[in-house]
Parts: sequence; C-alpha cells; structure tokens
Amino acid sequence: MIAKSARNPTLDTELRVVRLLTIVAGLVAAATIVGGVTVVVQPTVSPIPAWFAVAIVVLTALPLVVAILAPFVRMAFLRRANAVAVITHLLLLATFWPAVSLAFDSTPSGQLPWMLTVSAFSVAGAVLAWGQLGGWVALGVFSGLVFVLRVLLDDLTPNAIVNDVSVLIISMVLCLLCGALLVTSRQVDSAATTAATTVASHAAAHARRAALARTRALVHDEILATLLVAAHGGAEFGPAVALQARRARRHIRELGEPGASAAAMTVDDLASAVLLVADEIDEHAEFRMSAPAAARDARVPPEASEAILGAVRQALVNSVTHAGPSARRVVTFDLTPAAPTPPAAGPASTSGRSSSHPDVCGGVRVVVRDDGVGFDPDTVPASRMGLATSIRDRLAAVPGGSAGVESSPGLGTVVTVEWAVPATDRSFGADSPELERALRSEQLTHVRGVRAAVAVFLVSQLVLAVTTAIDSPTPLLSLTSFAGIALGLLTLGWAELDRPSIGRSLLCAAFLITTSAVILLPGVRLSLSYEDAWYLTGCAFVFLTMVLRGRAIIALGGLALLTTITVTGVFLHQFATTEMAASITRPIVVVAIAAGFAVAIAGLGRRIRAFRAYALRVAQEEAYEATSRRELRERSGDLDRLIGPMLARLELLGEPGAVFTAADAQECAALEGLLRDHHRGERMLREPLLSAAMTARRRAVDVVLLDDGDAELPEHDLDAIAQWLTSGLEQVVSGPFIGRILPFGRAGLASMVSDSTIRYLDPATASGSV
Repeated sequence: MIAKSARNPTLDTELRVVRLLTIVAGLVAAATIVGGVTVVVQPTVSPIPAWFAVAIVVLTALPLVVAILAPFVRMAFLRRANAVAVITHLLLLATFWPAVSLAFDSTPSGQLPWMLTVSAFSVAGAVLAWGQLGGWVALGVFSGLVFVLRVLLDDLTPNAIVNDVSVLIISMVLCLLCGALLVTSRQVDSAATTAATTVASHAAAHARRAALARTRALVHDEILATLLVAAHGGAEFGPAVALQARRARRHIRELGEPGASAAAMTVDDLASAVLLVADEIDEHAEFRMSAPAAARDARVPPEASEAILGAVRQALVNSVTHAGPSARRVVTFDLTPAAPTPPAAGPASTSGRSSSHPDVCGGVRVVVRDDGVGFDPDTVPASRMGLATSIRDRLAAVPGGSAGVESSPGLGTVVTVEWAVPATDRSFGADSPELERALRSEQLTHVRGVRAAVAVFLVSQLVLAVTTAIDSPTPLLSLTSFAGIALGLLTLGWAELDRPSIGRSLLCAAFLITTSAVILLPGVRLSLSYEDAWYLTGCAFVFLTMVLRGRAIIALGGLALLTTITVTGVFLHQFATTEMAASITRPIVVVAIAAGFAVAIAGLGRRIRAFRAYALRVAQEEAYEATSRRELRERSGDLDRLIGPMLARLELLGEPGAVFTAADAQECAALEGLLRDHHRGERMLREPLLSAAMTARRRAVDVVLLDDGDAELPEHDLDAIAQWLTSGLEQVVSGPFIGRILPFGRAGLASMVSDSTIRYLDPATASGSV
C-alpha cells in the first residue's frame, strides 16, 4: 500500500535549513529598514551624503532580496549571496568615516546612523556563508567597527551603549541558533542516510526470504507434482504430465522475468482473484466477502497479494485432495480494521482513548473452511512440505503475513491466511529515535555555547544596569531591574536545554512582569528614554529563550502584559509617546522574530519528518524490488538449469509416439528427491553428498536428507557430515536411507539410518559408532 511516484528522493535537510535561515536573515533586515525609517529617532545623527544614505538602505535590503530567492536556488548560490551581503555591510561600516569626511570636508560628528549598527542579519549570513566560526568573526569585526566609529564620532552615550549591547545579544542568539541548526541538519542527513541504508538492508533481507518462499512454493505446487506423476504414474498419464511440465516451465520463466513483481492490487481486485482461484479448484465452493465500500480501493502490495493467492490455492488443493469426496468448502474474504491510533500526547489529547478505524483497510484475511475428515496437525511429519512451504512459509516471508491451520479428525479443517499492513519500524522509520535525537533543535546542539551566551547576557545586563544607575536619581531601581531579569532567566533552568516546566515558565514570567511593573510606582522614573528602558529589551530576550524552548504561549502572554504595563505607565506619568514607541518596539520585534523562528522550525521539522518517511519508504521499495528481481532471476536460472531439460522432455509426452523410459522415470524420481533436499536439508547441499545422493536415487535408493540442527555449525563440521554421510550412502544398495543433522544436545552431530541400523557421527572424533 505504498504509493509510487518520483524515485530516489534526497532529504537534504541542510539545504532546507539554510533556506529557512536565509529567509530569517532577510526578515530581520526588513525589520531593520522599517524600524530605521519609522520608529528610531536620532536628533543629532551625523550628516551623510545622499548617495551613502541610499547605499545604506539598498545594501541593508540585500539580505531581503536573497531571502526572496532562497526557496528557488541551490546551496552554492545561497552561500555566495550571503557572503556578498555580509561583505557589503562590512564595507559600509569601513567606508563610513572616509565617505563622510570627503563629502563634507570636515571631521564627522554626531550619532552613528542606527541602521549601520544592526549586525544581526549579517552575522546570520556569515554563519550561512562560512559556518559558525565565520559568524563569530563577523560579529567581532562588526562590533569593533561600530565601537571605533562611536569613539571617532564622540557617540559613546548611554543610549548608544544600550543599543549596541542589545544588538550584540541579538546577534549572539542568531549566531548560536544558525550554527546549531546547521550542525543539526547535517546530523539529520547523516542519520537519515544510515537509516535508509539499514531499511534497504532489511528490505533486501525480506526480499530474499520472499524469493526463497516463492521459489519453494513453485517447486512444491508445480514441479514436484509433475516429477512425481512422471516417475510413478505410467504411460497413461503422459498427456497430463506434458501439460503440467509446460505449465511448470512457464512458471519458472515468469519467476525470473523483470515483470514477475506485479503491480499492487486493490482489495476488490484481490477478492476477484481469490474467487477465480476458488472456482478453478472447486466450482462448488461457496465464496463470501465482507469489506466496507470505503476500504475496497485500498491497495495490497504485489508480494502480499501473490502470497495470499498461492496459499489459498494450496489450501483448496489440499482440501480437495484430502478432505473427502463429500466435503463442502467455504472461502471467506474479509478485511481487518486499521490498528487503533494511539492517543495524542500533550494538551491536545482530551481523552486517553485510542481510536480504531473500521472503514480503513488494516489488512486482508482469507479463510478456507471445509467440513471434511480433518486431521491432527501434530501428526504431520516435518518432512511434508505442503503446509509448511506452500502456506505458512509463503506468508511468513511477506512483512505482515501469517497463516494458521486448525483441524481435528472428523471436524474438518480451517486454513486462515492473513496479511496486515506492517507497523512502522520505529528503529529506522519516520519516528526513528536516532533521527529524532538529531532533529531536536530545541537542544541547540551546542550546549556550552548557549550557556556561554547566557553568561554574556547576564554580564551585559549588569553593565547596562550599572551604566544607567550612575546617571539615574534612583540607582537602586536599575539594580532591582537587573535582579528581576537574572532571576527570570535562571528560573528557566540551564542544566539542560529541554522544555521548561509550566511552573518554572510561569515563575519566570512573573519575575519579568514584576520588573516591568515598577514603572507604575509614583516618582520612580522621570522619563522613559531608550536608556531608561534597557530592562524591557532584557525581559524580551528572556521571553525569546522561553519561546525557543517551547513555551511560546506563556512568553507571548507575558510580553503582552509587559507591554500593557509599560503603556499604562507612560500615560500615567505622561511620558513622551515617541519614547514609548522606541522603548516597546524592540522587545516586541525580538519576541515576534523568535516566535516566527520557532514556528518556521516546527514547520520545517514536520516537512522533514514527512519527507524522511517518504524517502525511507522509497529506499525500502527500491531495495526490495531490486533484490527481489535479482534473487528471482538467479533462482529461476538455477531451477531451469537443474530441472529445465527434464521438463522439456516431459512436455513431449503429449505428442504421438513419445517414449518415456524407465531410466527417465528414475531420473524424475532422483530430481524430485534433490528438490526436496533443497527444502529439508539446505546445509547438507554440498559435494560429495549431492552427487552421492543423486547416484543412489538412480539405483532406486529412497534418500531423505534432513537438517534438524538448531545451532550454527562451522564449515569444517558440515564438510565432515557430508563426507561421513557420503561414505555410508555409497554402501547402500537398496531401500531407504535417511541422513540427518541432529539438534543440539543429541548423541552426535548427525545420524544415518539404513538397513534398520542407526549410526551417529561423534562430534569429537568424526567417526561413526553403532
């Protein structure tokens, strides 16, 4: 039930992440332009020539242009484009002083244009172009150039310091996030490649088992019966043997043809095929079908439908052969419902119940029932191949397949053939723990780097608190604000970077809101300048970390309360509204970008998981199909070389004047025994035992080779067993001969039975004893 479309998909998580981060950098650049034009007020900005002002806007917009192109271009272009954007921004800063000096023929002074001080989008671009180290280098160069220009312009004011510290923190956060996501994306791609390789290996193993089961079923259903009738049936069976031989040869050819793996069948098609098989074997068999209309278009994989049809055919043949002439047969075809869906985890789950889907196909069940003589399944010899090869093994080789037989003497027989949609393999499928660990972006991968950033943030906030306290009439207020921010940040917990508990998140928000609520107290603030409002940006950064660690609702709610309190304080104390706009815009933008970042990462994660699941399914399909074709071609060739010449001779028995000698019949018996050896004694299929067994069968010795060993045996032991059995078999003139590898713990490695005598191969001496 796997839809086949484009083949060989590539996960390429790194490209998807680079595209996402390029878009984020472009949005930050756009916000910078909008903020610089509409919100930021610089009454004493340094005069600059018009062409340079245009260059600032145009080059600041360059990351936005790259972001627009990002979904449509490849990795190399994105890296180069981001590098160009970073270099042009650096050149703007580096040429500011000479450009202004030459334009006005005087020493520049005043405020550094705000747009030149925003380095966050360029730092993100540097990470994308040159890796995280490149991002840190770019941040250092930007910060150094801004500091030098402020010194030259005599612009080291408290407002400037607050601005530059905020920009530094934003840039650090983006550098860490971008670097961590890039590393994580590479881990995801590597883990996905490993998972695809493992899935392909498992699928190939399934294909080999299925090919073996299909070959054995063909041998049992068509070839053995043909050889058996040819060996013992007599001349009157010649036309029937010829027809069977022709059909067997056709099946051998079809086994190895590239189109041997048919297309998937719908449930309706499979039911019709089962009905045709039932009518072919027993035209009086009753057919019953129970399947919801909504599920009849569901598709069953070709290997499953083929196994079901083959097993049903054999079950009906067995019933017709053994159930008795008066037995009636009923074939029931129905669907099993889809497996219950586990309850969703998290707050979205309102009930702990799982839900089943009775109208969704979870599998197919076919029951062949007769009211014949029945039998005791426990008395069926292990050497009998019908139940094991044509029914049980056939289904067991298909993922999700199973078969069972229930019977009692006098009570009839029930054969149940089932196929269920295989459950997801959690070790290597879409929910792979290995891949999930790699994909967990909230861990940020670089735990040490994140903790270092937290330390730098706290130090920078302390510097701002001290700086503003020096010029403030209420210095204790600045230190109290720092304490609130520090307590809020530390409350989230940094031993791990997992999602904080709701209790810790609410307590953190309470610290931050209390810090902002101080503005409501009378006389604590005389204004709300950019310098005075430094704590609002600090609170916003704590809310940002809360968003990125999975508590976006609490963070956004806390930001809304903080903004409401600040606006209330501005109107309560009649502060300037321009100051209010400048003070609250940056916190809102910071948290909004974080929320958008988190949403984008979550969406990317969902797309990656879905694509990864698809890629693994394709890898599984391709490995299964390729291995199946190769295995079936090889097995078809082996069968054709082994039995093809005899089947070709048997086909001629339907023609007038055809001669079939006693030697031909004996050769058919020998070949029939050899094919049974392939099923019952696979580890014994080695020289010189194979040649000795064929020679003995040609002189009418009934040779049976059985591998009942339940433990691994080294090659030298298997060779010793083959040599020992060969020496015994060469001495048998007539009658039965049974060679057997014994289960672990028995009297020897192997036994042979002939002339009513049992001999054992001693594991230590490799010699027989009576």
